[in-house]
Amino acid sequence: MWLIVLAVAVHCTGAAVTTKVAFTVLRNRYLLAGRAPAPGPGPGAGSAPSEQAAAAVFELSERPQAECLSLITGLIRPLSLPALAVRTVGRRVLFAREQGREAAAAAQRHAVCRDRIDELERSLGLGTYAAPPNGGPRR
Repeated sequence: MWLIVLAVAVHCTGAAVTTKVAFTVLRNRYLLAGRAPAPGPGPGAGSAPSEQAAAAVFELSERPQAECLSLITGLIRPLSLPALAVRTVGRRVLFAREQGREAAAAAQRHAVCRDRIDELERSLGLGTYAAPPNGGPRR
C-alpha cells in the first residue's frame, strides 16, 4: 500500500517539476524570440521591443498555450522520457556512419578535384604550367 502511495507521490512530484521546467523553457523561448529585432524594411525594422513589452505580450496572448503544453508535458512524462531515450538510441544506431568509409570517400573526392585542377591549369597555362615572364626555366 505504501509503495503505491510513494509511486503516486513520486509521479506527481516529477510531473510538477517537469511542468515548471517546460513552462520556463517555453516562456524564455518566446521572450527571446519576441526581443529579436524585426527583419526587413518597414516600420519597426531593426528595433527590438523591451523585455517588459515582450513579457506583457506573453502574459496576454501566449501564457494559456504555454501552460497547457507544460501540463501535458508533465502528465505524459512517464511515457515521453522512455520514448525520447529510445528515439535517441535508435537515431544513433540507425544513422551511425563508419568513419573509414567517409574518410575514403573524402580522399577520393580530393584526388578527383586535384586531378581536375591540374588538368585545368595545364590547359590554361596557369600555376606550375605558366610560362615564365622573362623566358627563363619553368617552375
